[in-house]
Amino acid sequence: VLQLWPCALAPSPKPSHPADAAARALRLSIEAALQPSTYSARNAEAARSVARDAAVLEGLARPIAWKDGDLDLLNGTWDLIYTSNGDVDRGNFRQLGWPGQPILEKVQQEIDVKAGRLRNVLTLSPWPSSSWPLAGPFQGVLQELEAARIVLRLDHSFEAYGQSRLRIVLDILDRSLEGPSMEGLASLIPRSS
Repeated sequence: VLQLWPCALAPSPKPSHPADAAARALRLSIEAALQPSTYSARNAEAARSVARDAAVLEGLARPIAWKDGDLDLLNGTWDLIYTSNGDVDRGNFRQLGWPGQPILEKVQQEIDVKAGRLRNVLTLSPWPSSSWPLAGPFQGVLQELEAARIVLRLDHSFEAYGQSRLRIVLDILDRSLEGPSMEGLASLIPRSS
């Protein structure tokens, strides 16, 4: 189960169709299942609950068919809110290294159907806060990095085939350091690669 929500998704009013109620139940199940600061369920039972609710919603949906225009439904920018892929949070990835500070802050997927492009965007903060006790020039570097983020962009091409399959090929991996301009030692850190 990989659950992405459109960035501008507004809560729907009262459910008027069984699929609306099932989508609401899935969203609530995901919210209840998430372990803090991760995209994964807190335990196996919570993951099973999400999988059950996802199966109910999938059972109410008509089969996907690119020829019916369903491919266009993928267009847009999507925020990751839940995944059953343990690799995303393996070892509590979002909390590695520095207690109380997430490394992986946000995951988005940008899809442009007409261009046949898909981009996964991961926003990271892999350094401790400036409150960590470091001496000398490193303390200044941490202070400058505090507002900066590393953004990884995995740019893919894709093509639809069959009834509902996608062939996805990674074309480019881009890394950038985003945030305010830096001085001193921090200014030596490359802004992109």
